[in-house]
Amino acid sequence: METDYSDDEVLIVEPLDATLDDYIAKPYISENLRGQLKRAHMLIVPVPLDVSIYTDAPVVFARGTQELFSFLREHAPEGFIADVCIADDDFQEIDQRSSLVEIGTIILQQGALPVALGLLTNYISSKFGRRKTNIQIEITEIRPDGSSRRLRYKGPVDLFEARVLPAMQSPSHKDLSLPPPKPSENSE
Repeated sequence: METDYSDDEVLIVEPLDATLDDYIAKPYISENLRGQLKRAHMLIVPVPLDVSIYTDAPVVFARGTQELFSFLREHAPEGFIADVCIADDDFQEIDQRSSLVEIGTIILQQGALPVALGLLTNYISSKFGRRKTNIQIEITEIRPDGSSRRLRYKGPVDLFEARVLPAMQSPSHKDLSLPPPKPSENSE
């Protein structure tokens, strides 16, 4: 399901047939690290692109991932675990040289949604403030009933909270579209 709100904003929310193992059963993640990642409430996963043209690393993360991860660890409530899906020695960021700021791809375990959205909103607000910046983020929630859903947002940073929070708090992906664009004053 995709709804364009304007040229600068896209919100897509869709059901997904994914489990945590789909994200952590990768050849670059050791068995020991998998065990650690299974205990996390929130995971940051690599950028989905062919990295071989950029680096010899097995995967890369969006520029700013280390900063996001540090923010999450510093501001998360006690007992809330955030982690990155790669061994420390293999971690590498990539700058895709775009005016669009890639926040990253986030996986949320059962029950982590309220805390994670609060942390992400606070991070985005503290990092960008009132700057006119477009961001892109993907959030996958693994739900208690075993289902999952994915939200993709691309748009103005100042609309992130107003768009993403209601969309992710909706119990069904059917209720998640953006409102239709308002007609411009010049249109008939």
